[in-house]
Amino acid sequence: MVKIGLVSPFLPEQDGIAVYSDNLYVGAGKKNIVRIGRVKGDCEYVVDFTSFSLRSKLEHIIAKEKLDVVHFQYVASLFGKRNLNLAFIRALSLSVPVVVTLHEVQYGQGGMRNRLLSMLEKKIISRAALVIVHTPEQRTFLEKKYGASNIRCIYHGLWSKSGGVGDAKSVLFFGMISEAKGVPSLIGAMDYLGDYSLTIAGRFVDDASEKSVRDALKKSAAKITTDFGWIDEKKKELLFRKAAVCVLPYTWAPYQSGILHNALSFQVPVVVTDVGALPEIVSSFHCGEVVNTDAKSLAAGIEKVVRQPGRYRTGITSYQKKADWKVVAEEHMTLYGGLK
Repeated sequence: MVKIGLVSPFLPEQDGIAVYSDNLYVGAGKKNIVRIGRVKGDCEYVVDFTSFSLRSKLEHIIAKEKLDVVHFQYVASLFGKRNLNLAFIRALSLSVPVVVTLHEVQYGQGGMRNRLLSMLEKKIISRAALVIVHTPEQRTFLEKKYGASNIRCIYHGLWSKSGGVGDAKSVLFFGMISEAKGVPSLIGAMDYLGDYSLTIAGRFVDDASEKSVRDALKKSAAKITTDFGWIDEKKKELLFRKAAVCVLPYTWAPYQSGILHNALSFQVPVVVTDVGALPEIVSSFHCGEVVNTDAKSLAAGIEKVVRQPGRYRTGITSYQKKADWKVVAEEHMTLYGGLK
């Protein structure tokens, strides 16, 4: 049996990648995976993701645990901004094959930020034995952009739960709140929706994001409830069971959203904006509506979903079967086995 070193944040860190990695670990039956985290928590080893000793630390763990493969869960911000991820790039050259899950794929074309992230993306693809992405479209894009042959698609993963009916006109925004999440536009959309209600639940990532949301709230006459802070799993379940629709009004989204998968876990249809990788699962499986980022378009999408929620049920059920965490974990194990 292949033994894996999984490098990632882990719970109880308040981080979406930590939740993802915990679910992958559980889906695999908690077997043959050694968890390597960045802070003390639910993991076997702690390393500094930004340190230039990262590679040597990992080699020590590889030797001690007799690992066959090391698997990184990658978002650029996890491995340091000031050092340009150089410690991570060095750590891709290990004595065992390295797998990297790219939780972000850089579709954008312009700007210094995109050029830097694309440069890192190219280096990762050239050095990793395998790179995992979460949609077929992401795989095709990277293969064409870099001429790569080591890209594989494994869906993000979810746990299927019994769906609640939800309050007929209850709209939910859930997750980390940054300026790229487009929450002010969603608040503006509620002014077009009369007797609908909106719940905004999540933690602000910075002061600017908080200010823009609070300013929008002051201007709105809509029925809006807020719960600002980290939301635990019990409260999260209550929020999704109450919701008729979950809205992701993002203005920048190079990733497949964990929040999208939370919604689909509870059979809640979604409204997502047509940015980055966000619409790919929704369009392919018809799990909701894809709209533009402005308030009026968001409102129209919300109304369409709420009026006919049953039209999305078949697509959601189909995706639940393909993206079940046990299925996803087995697909990972098959890939690892091919590298041994």
